[in-house]
Amino acid sequence: MADSQPPSGTCAAVAPGIQLGALSSNEMNETSGLAASRAQPDLLWANNDSGDIARVFAISTAGTLRGEFRLADATFIDAEDMAMGPGPAGVAGDWIYVADIGDNVAGMGGDGHDRVVIYRFPEPVVAAAGGDGDGAPDAVTIAAWEALPMVYPDEPHNAETLLVDPRTGDIYVVTKEGGGISTVFRAAAPLVPGETTTLEAVATLRFGSDQAPGSGILATGGDISPTGDAILIRTYGSMLWWPRAPGQSVAAALSGHAVEAPLTPGGQGETVAFAGDGGGYYTINEGEGAAVWFFGCALSR
Repeated sequence: MADSQPPSGTCAAVAPGIQLGALSSNEMNETSGLAASRAQPDLLWANNDSGDIARVFAISTAGTLRGEFRLADATFIDAEDMAMGPGPAGVAGDWIYVADIGDNVAGMGGDGHDRVVIYRFPEPVVAAAGGDGDGAPDAVTIAAWEALPMVYPDEPHNAETLLVDPRTGDIYVVTKEGGGISTVFRAAAPLVPGETTTLEAVATLRFGSDQAPGSGILATGGDISPTGDAILIRTYGSMLWWPRAPGQSVAAALSGHAVEAPLTPGGQGETVAFAGDGGGYYTINEGEGAAVWFFGCALSR
C-alpha cells in the first residue's frame, strides 16, 4: 500500500500498516469503539457494540487483555464508539467517553430510541499485571461515572461515530446513513451530567463524493488527534483524514475535503484511534482474535 499524504497534522505522510498483534480475549468479539491512552504508553481502550454489558476493555497495543472495567449500575443499549477527551471544566486529566448511540431501528426507518447517552469517567490507571494467578486480569468496577443524555433536534438516528474535541470539550456524533449523507451533530461544552442536551446539526458529510472520497459510504468510527489538528472518520471501505487549522471549528474542518489514508484490507471494521502522541493511528476489525493494526507517520512535521 502506497504512502498517503494527509495535508496537515502531526503526520506529513502515513506509512503502510503494521500488524502489532491480535486480540487475546474471546470476550472482545464485536469491537466497535477504540481509544488510545495519552498518559499510559502502549495502552488502548475498546468496547463491544450491541448486546454487551456496560464495560470497556484495556488492552496492550499487541492486543493482550490488560483489564476489564465495568460501569456500576449502568446499562448499554448499543455502545458504538469511544474517545479520549477533557473532563468537566476545572478537572485535570483525560477522561474516557463511551457513546451509546447505535440505533438500528432508526437506521431502518423505524421509530428508534427517544434519546442517546454519552458516558464519561476519568481514565483508570491500569496495573502492569493483574488477576488471581490464572493469567486473566480481574474485572474492576467503575463506581464514579457521568451520564450525558442527548436528543436529536429532528428525529432518532443511527450513529456509530463519536468525536470529542480536545480543544473545547465539545462532543460530536456523526450519523450512519444508508444513502451516505451523514449529519454531524454537536453538543457544546460544558455539559451537565443527567441533564438532557438537544444536539445541534453543524455539518453534512457526503461519503463517496469529492468531500469524502473512497469506496465506503457508511461512517463507522472516528477520532480527533490529541492536539486537535486532524480528524479521522472511517467507513467499511475507507479511512478519511480531514486537516484542521488553528482556531478552526470541527464543523468547519469537516465541511472541507478529506484525503484517503491507509486502511487494512478486508474484514468488517468500525474502529480508529489516533495514537496518544498523534504519531499515527490504530484500527481493529470485528471478530474474535482480530488483528491490531498501526499506521505510523512516514514523515513527521
